[in-house]
Amino acid sequence: SRPWVGNSTTGKLVMLLHYFEAMRQRVQQGDRLATTVSWHRLSARPIEWTASQQPLAQVTVADLGATMDGAKEALRVDFASKFLGGGVLGSGAVQEEIMFAASPELIVGRLLNTMLHAHEAVLMMGTEQFSIPKGYSGSLAYGGPYRDTTVVKGGMRQSYIVALDAVDYTRHPQGKDAQFTPLEVRRELTKAWAGLNVSHVEHPVPREVATGNWGCGVFGGDVALKSMIQLVACSESGRAMRYFPWSDRRVKAHLPLIIGALHSQRVTVGQLASFLLQNVQPGDVYQQLNNHFGLNLDLLPPSLPASR
Repeated sequence: SRPWVGNSTTGKLVMLLHYFEAMRQRVQQGDRLATTVSWHRLSARPIEWTASQQPLAQVTVADLGATMDGAKEALRVDFASKFLGGGVLGSGAVQEEIMFAASPELIVGRLLNTMLHAHEAVLMMGTEQFSIPKGYSGSLAYGGPYRDTTVVKGGMRQSYIVALDAVDYTRHPQGKDAQFTPLEVRRELTKAWAGLNVSHVEHPVPREVATGNWGCGVFGGDVALKSMIQLVACSESGRAMRYFPWSDRRVKAHLPLIIGALHSQRVTVGQLASFLLQNVQPGDVYQQLNNHFGLNLDLLPPSLPASR
């Protein structure tokens, strides 16, 4: 259980070994390991986004450096691969792989789910976090044991995670600018909607969504565009959004301003979706929003911060 062991692969292995040691100790202490963990495959039909009259959701933006580990009372978004778990059992060491290594029960979902299609997501409920991950990507390491205090109710830990696989635009034949086309925006809206519209699930799924720079970083997604796509999906599903910008100072500074101004102008889901599907162009999406809706905000020029 020595912290900060080796490279990222070693770090994941130590987290897995810690899980088995923790379970061994529980069995020795008489724990029957009777809590439930479940996976629900979700799907969605495309909807007419531009016709929606839903108001935009309430949004809070977390501090720089904060992670979703501190939002266990929310529905947390797994920035997934289309094959659940991604490279958790290989060389992968970004958001999804870190989440699965710290909460190894999630790995079972790899046996239960085939490749996710564009209209599908997976809801994972009841899992427990066992390890503290330290670092990211090549610097990932085991940082010690984690005591998960999430409430157990009705035989299930009240932990809710939804896997949403974004398009990898670093491999798109049309390059990263393809994500601004109506076809690609609609695909990501449908994907987010599949995972967040969970009112039909017979469990008390939290009304707040914890998310962040979904599909950005190694997938080449535009952070501002993705934040607006997620806002539309959260709003249509009637869920608040808690956004974790990680190290993106511009998102931390500008997203609250943009949201506040859109609320002041009573912009609806349909109006924001219309902008994303009909008007958005490659470039500074926040400034495009500022101009399109006449928000009159003084925004900093875009930079190139690290995203994940």
